[in-house]
Amino acid sequence: MHLYRGEVYRSTIWRTRLDTTTNWSVVTLGAALSITYSSPQASPLPLVLGMGAV
Repeated sequence: MHLYRGEVYRSTIWRTRLDTTTNWSVVTLGAALSITYSSPQASPLPLVLGMGAV
């Protein structure tokens, strides 16, 4: 029973880390896309930087 709880805890921690990373990358790229396509004169630099950050 103790080993099972340890494995469940490890998988929960791993999933939490993965969810945090995924959320961070989605928000970053969403902001970069929003800034890049906000106007026809907008620079593509935020998109390039956002992709580089992820």
